[in-house]
Amino acid sequence: MQFTLHPAIDAAALARTYASSGRVSISPFIADDQAEALREHLLARDDWWRRLHQPEGKVFELSPEELANWGRPKIDAIRALIAPRAGQDGVGYAQGYLRIIDANGQKRWESATILGEFGEFLSNDPVMDLVKTITGKAGINYADIFASRYDPGDYATIHNDRSGDRKAAFTFGLTRPWRVEWGGLLLFHREDGQIDGGVAPGFNVLNLFRVPMEHSVSVIAPFAAEPRLAITGWFSKLDSAEAAE
Repeated sequence: MQFTLHPAIDAAALARTYASSGRVSISPFIADDQAEALREHLLARDDWWRRLHQPEGKVFELSPEELANWGRPKIDAIRALIAPRAGQDGVGYAQGYLRIIDANGQKRWESATILGEFGEFLSNDPVMDLVKTITGKAGINYADIFASRYDPGDYATIHNDRSGDRKAAFTFGLTRPWRVEWGGLLLFHREDGQIDGGVAPGFNVLNLFRVPMEHSVSVIAPFAAEPRLAITGWFSKLDSAEAAE
């Protein structure tokens, strides 16, 4: 599929917003039919991996085969066992995922699918130029990309994405319909622990925000009618691009 940026995107206005707040929402990001094709692909996939991360550092990476063999009750029991507790520090999350591109390591996992095509689109000049304009980070030159699926009970605790040369994080929403009481909100946090804004899951919207920035994903309610689907990752720069900024 030939992905293209939506012609209504106003890069200059987005750059002004980003400069003042450190985050923007771009909607629509691509044509709706292109976004719908991605959404339908993700809904049809039955080979999601599952990642469970305990705030104390324990990580479970479960393959589709392991998930099928273990069954939902055992997975839920593990998730309950490692869920964040009062007084715990560190990052915790539970989510499904599909690797798409680790650009720093030049790895492509989805080259034969529409996910791979979208990953290449995010990595090429039109999107990179847009991101550089919005963020003011001229040295950005690669993206790490994966698809995420949050089912009932899934979440991500407060974290800031600081790692390596990441300059901006993004999440491209492919969820519809959605009700805010179903959870899955991308929340931004102040130093005093209060919420500094947030966005509900949406469709064909790219949320782009500065790294580091404290944020979380609120837990998906047990009565949510659909999974929270997104393509997520980070725009970064190699060390050789340092002088470009």
